[in-house]
Amino acid sequence: DIFEPSQDILTCYLKIGSVLIEMREFENAFKYLNKALVLCQQNFPGEWRILSRCLEKLALINIANGKYNESLSELNQALSLQNEKFQDGQTALTYCYIGKAYQNLGDYEKAEENYEKGLEILKSKYSEKNYLIGSQLMELSGLFKLKGDFEKAIEKCQAALQIFKANFEKSDLRFTKCVQEIKEM
Repeated sequence: DIFEPSQDILTCYLKIGSVLIEMREFENAFKYLNKALVLCQQNFPGEWRILSRCLEKLALINIANGKYNESLSELNQALSLQNEKFQDGQTALTYCYIGKAYQNLGDYEKAEENYEKGLEILKSKYSEKNYLIGSQLMELSGLFKLKGDFEKAIEKCQAALQIFKANFEKSDLRFTKCVQEIKEM
């Protein structure tokens, strides 16, 4: 790859890697995301948003591959970049990913702590009916279900269901998942 480094190329690598993650082609996604990370670090170190996104996406690949400690390292790096600037929906998502890593490691207390931090940020930035809050509540519901606290799991799931009902005219996957989760508990 001989080219003049540009932010456009950096963004393309990031987007290609993100799409490949959705397609579950983790090996190819890793290659593109790693290129984006290196390009950003070498040529655009001030682009903290792109750098943190690269780290988050690499962490998702590690979570999918069962490398939870590696993912925590990447996510904490991303979080430190974000917290230095400001907290937004992306920061909340990073906390959610950290919660997922801890959940997979079996550390439910740290998982809950990070899910709650993400939820707190979302509630401070968005309307209480924002679908992102509903999604975070579903993550918490799943965690409480794993912990065997079905009362809290149902409570979080019902709260998410109300948010999804307020946001979507017809049933979508999120709505259906909430209803199914409540029935199962």
